[in-house]
Amino acid sequence: LDGAIREVEEELGLDVRNCNHYFIKSERRDDRQDYYDAWLFIVQRENGSWSTDTIEVKAWKWATIEEVRKMEQKHLLVNTSEYYEEVYKLYKSIMQTR
Repeated sequence: LDGAIREVEEELGLDVRNCNHYFIKSERRDDRQDYYDAWLFIVQRENGSWSTDTIEVKAWKWATIEEVRKMEQKHLLVNTSEYYEEVYKLYKSIMQTR
C-alpha cells in the first residue's frame, strides 16, 4: 500500500494517503521479474491542475466507464489497464454500500 500511495503522488501529484483504498489484485510478471499490485483509491474529483511525472505519464484524465471502454477499443490505454471492468465493478459495489 505504501508503494502505491507513493507512486500515485509521484506520478499524478495526488495525495491519496487519507483516501479509502481497496486492494484489487497482485500478479507476478515474469517478463519483468517483478510483481504488479493494483489498488483502487476513492478520491473526490477535484478541478485544478496536478503535477504529473511527464516521463512515466503521457496523459491522464478523469473518465466515465463508457469513456474508458471507448479508449480501450481505440487501444489508448496502457497494457496494465486490462482489468478496468473488475475495478469498476468493485467501485460500484463500494458506492452502493455508502
